[in-house]
Amino acid sequence: MINDISPLVVDPGTGTVRCGTGYCSYTHIKVSHVGMLVAAEFYADFVIVNGGYDYISKVYDHAIAMVGTYSLTSFGINKAWEDISGPAYATLEWEGSTIGGYYTTTFRLMIIRWKR
Repeated sequence: MINDISPLVVDPGTGTVRCGTGYCSYTHIKVSHVGMLVAAEFYADFVIVNGGYDYISKVYDHAIAMVGTYSLTSFGINKAWEDISGPAYATLEWEGSTIGGYYTTTFRLMIIRWKR
């Protein structure tokens, strides 16, 4: 079972936004979730294109903290470009166990870019 945790913050205040004709480029944007038992974050660079396809160019500097133990499963861009078949998205995924190992699950924090 995978527990998708939604970003509570996608914070443009952590990075730089530069806009030109028909696009905005976001650099060093923090994607994060802080809960009672799990906290996770990473940074992303992406471009939003007016009337075109958005894309994610880079994800980096991930961090995970949780009550118990965890093991990183994957981190990276799963699909760089948005297109008619679906969104651009990147994931930070890890397997976590509570103290004593009574409960183990996979967690996933995502950034998704898609104009519907």
